[in-house]
Amino acid sequence: MDRFFELVLRKGKRAALPQRMLQVSHGTRAQEIPKIRQSTLILWGGRGQLIPASNACFFHRDIVNSEIQVLDQWGHVPQEEDPQASLATASDCLSRQGLCSDWWYGERSAIPWLHI
Repeated sequence: MDRFFELVLRKGKRAALPQRMLQVSHGTRAQEIPKIRQSTLILWGGRGQLIPASNACFFHRDIVNSEIQVLDQWGHVPQEEDPQASLATASDCLSRQGLCSDWWYGERSAIPWLHI
């Protein structure tokens, strides 16, 4: 979190961010979102000012098998601001689906691509 904060305050960052956002082609692949059929957890920080939590509703609307979890006390990157709460939320979601319920407690092989 400290590193993220320091990078945000770096000289030129505040001026560069709006310029960078103008270069992004927003929505160019939005039509592909409804094609997602995989169970999806939409994890969002409730205090994010860059992309408000209300945007999570658009993803939830367009992804058939999705659920939203908003971590109200965190900002744009809840997984960095509170990794334990984010991981607990993801673990709970997986457990409710009957998937990898024991990986949280040390069985990392249950999700081979995830390294904590």
